[in-house]
Amino acid sequence: AQITRAGDSEDRSETFLLPRTTRVRIYAIGEGQNREMYDYGWIEEVKSGTTVWEMTYGMTFHAGGGRKNRLVNTTMILEKGEYRLHWQSDDSHSYRDWNVDPPEDEAYWGITVYRDETPAPPAPPAISPHPELPGHPDIPPPPRQTKPPKVQKRVKPSEAPRPPEPAEAPEPER
Repeated sequence: AQITRAGDSEDRSETFLLPRTTRVRIYAIGEGQNREMYDYGWIEEVKSGTTVWEMTYGMTFHAGGGRKNRLVNTTMILEKGEYRLHWQSDDSHSYRDWNVDPPEDEAYWGITVYRDETPAPPAPPAISPHPELPGHPDIPPPPRQTKPPKVQKRVKPSEAPRPPEPAEAPEPER
């Protein structure tokens, strides 16, 4: 599903169907500044009306051109079902009507969702139980300290011991 080359004051949507649970890639370029998005997209699950993903300023990075051009390129898993892709924009700075320099990938101004076929990253290693918990057979507990370590008392600079004066060098023999 795709809504691109979006103009000013747009409120567009497009429905798409996933026949099975699918990892999708979301590629969106919009306008945002001061931690707010002004041209942005989101995905809604049609049956419940629940927003399952939304382009927020914190997930974006600079898209080239003017500083307010923002880009997100991410993946997520969507369950089998019907979804609606949305795009909303304010009254300025849009495809072919830029008020600052356009983003590098200007033809994709808007939002695109497509099946992501790249291999999934490997799963993280399993987390071992804490070694101090009883019954852990592989890792012995760390040694316990019987006394806390000594903490040196703070000394005022006037009371601090001074290093010894350098010894005088003996006179060379003649």
